[in-house]
Amino acid sequence: MRVGVLGVGPVGEHIVRVLRERKFPVDGDVTVMATREREEIIDGNAVSVQKVSEALFRRLDLQRRSIRRRDAPTPVIPAFPPRTESV
Repeated sequence: MRVGVLGVGPVGEHIVRVLRERKFPVDGDVTVMATREREEIIDGNAVSVQKVSEALFRRLDLQRRSIRRRDAPTPVIPAFPPRTESV
C-alpha cells in the first residue's frame, strides 16, 4: 500500500512513527509532504520531504493530513471519498 502524510509537525511525525512502530504494510517509504522540499529527522531517521502536489496524492492509496484545511497549499483529496450511493 502506498501511504502519504501531509505535514511534518508534531502530528505528522507521530503518524509516521506509529506507522513504523506498528509495521503498517507500506510499499516503500511513507511519502511525507509539506509546502516545500527538505530533509527532516523523524524518529531518528532522515526523511526526504516532498513538495505537496496533486500528482503525489494520485500515486497514493492512503493519505492523511496533519495540518488544518485552511493551511493546505492545494486542495486536499480525502483518503476515503464520501459515499455517493444512498444507504
